[in-house]
Amino acid sequence: MFGGVANNSEEQRALLMPLLWVCNNFRAVVYTRFCRTYGLQVSGATNSVRGMRPSWPVGLRQLDYPTQHLARELCIFIDMWSICSGRALDILSREPYSGCAFPMVYQLKLYFNPPPPLQQRGEHLLDSENAQANAAAFVRRIQLMMPVLSEIGVSINLYSFDPSRLNDLWFDGLVTQLYQIVGHIAYESPSMATRMTLLPDLVHNLTHINYYAIMDGSNEQILQVVRQNSLTLQSLIITLQGIADLSGLIQNVDGSYVSYPYLHTLKAKEWMNPGITHRLVFPGALPFPALRHLGIGYDYPFDDNSIFRGNAPTLEHLEMKLSCATAAMIYRYGVFTPSSHPKLQCVKISLMLDLFANQFTSIAECMRFILSIAPRASVREINSRSTSPEFQPALLLLGDYTCIQVLSLPGLRPSLWDTIVLLKSLPLLSDLLTLSPCLEPLPADASVDNLLSYTLARHTRIGNRFRCWHFGLHSSIASLETVECVLLLALICPSFRQASPPTNDRARFMATMADMVATDRFQPHYPRLQQLLHKTWLKSRQFSDNSS
Repeated sequence: MFGGVANNSEEQRALLMPLLWVCNNFRAVVYTRFCRTYGLQVSGATNSVRGMRPSWPVGLRQLDYPTQHLARELCIFIDMWSICSGRALDILSREPYSGCAFPMVYQLKLYFNPPPPLQQRGEHLLDSENAQANAAAFVRRIQLMMPVLSEIGVSINLYSFDPSRLNDLWFDGLVTQLYQIVGHIAYESPSMATRMTLLPDLVHNLTHINYYAIMDGSNEQILQVVRQNSLTLQSLIITLQGIADLSGLIQNVDGSYVSYPYLHTLKAKEWMNPGITHRLVFPGALPFPALRHLGIGYDYPFDDNSIFRGNAPTLEHLEMKLSCATAAMIYRYGVFTPSSHPKLQCVKISLMLDLFANQFTSIAECMRFILSIAPRASVREINSRSTSPEFQPALLLLGDYTCIQVLSLPGLRPSLWDTIVLLKSLPLLSDLLTLSPCLEPLPADASVDNLLSYTLARHTRIGNRFRCWHFGLHSSIASLETVECVLLLALICPSFRQASPPTNDRARFMATMADMVATDRFQPHYPRLQQLLHKTWLKSRQFSDNSS
């Protein structure tokens, strides 16, 4: 039937188009659902490749050749000596890896491990010429394994290299050859940038930079790399060390200004000494004309509201710390008005501790101020760093603000009834982070059905969007009252699917929950609670798999 379609009329072909459309979409849905990450650990010292645990639902540990073609991301853990000595290429050229291919992998992440000890390196004595040739051959093998590769991430740490200058030159050469494959490289944690003197000269036309500094003195060099790639850069996520001077983003050493015509994502924060930063004064022309996503992890580092005023027509996503300095700037310039940012869709705010001591008279006033920022935004996230008990009554004063979807209050230990009232006040809330809840004293003969009837009679249609309850690090999550609160909330909120306990007591939490679900008190609601138990177990298992 299908064999003669190629020679038939256009009408016959048109009849098959819906079938092809269904097949293609089914394929896309299946691939999107199950494609995951593979990991390989290549060691020239032990002359072996070890398959890391890939994040598949079945929890496979080794390469599964019938399904590896579904992988979209490949992580390779390797060291520079194995690459430059040719050992890595030898390993990948032997069975069973010689025919190993990942036809759908579009993203490669290279994690550089420390080099093996000298006694494990055998007779491989390297010179610069052989090292560069072996690195080039390794890159060609990567291209053959991943023919559709389009993204490369490089992650290194303080111990990735020998204490010699030659290793830096080899790494720069390898980066240059990798760069020629895709045209851009995303750097993650290049903490040795102070020793890679050739890096600014070799790396050009980058579109993405993700930089995390953990060493003093590396700021200026990475800022030089950022500036020289300003004409092509699309995304910049940068965490600087110590007292950072953000003016290096937009101003060259000679005083001339730099423009980023295509930059749509800018996230800047400080790893040390938060709140101590130089003020950044913008020139007359805003350097980020296409900026859509802005994240500010500083105690407001700008001298005026130029970045908000200039990017008002383009800004869609805002993440910022709300401190006294930031709030004063917003008050002074009237940055946010109902019509000032027409495209702003997402606002994420982290509340700093100094707000409650100096700026606002109450938490409720602070909340009202936050929710007045960009009233048109449809997605809001509020994260408080305060552990003040003042948050408990303040929660009930949120009023009719229905736009908050994610609320993080790590210092709050709510009662079950406080949580119910909160969910009633915030009907769009999907994720809540608090300490473990406390169950108010109940009559000994109080049944689950009576509690549900009492609650539902007063709080109808609550938590329709509520999905996950996260518990902070200092929660007593294995206590009976915590588990009882979780189970009762699952019966009250039809969409509640998962409790997310911290890592310190996951096993006991799951065991306590399983025991309580099986008691006579909750037995009539076993199917619903079994679903919650299963989802929570899957989340805990996924976390364990990713951590191993």
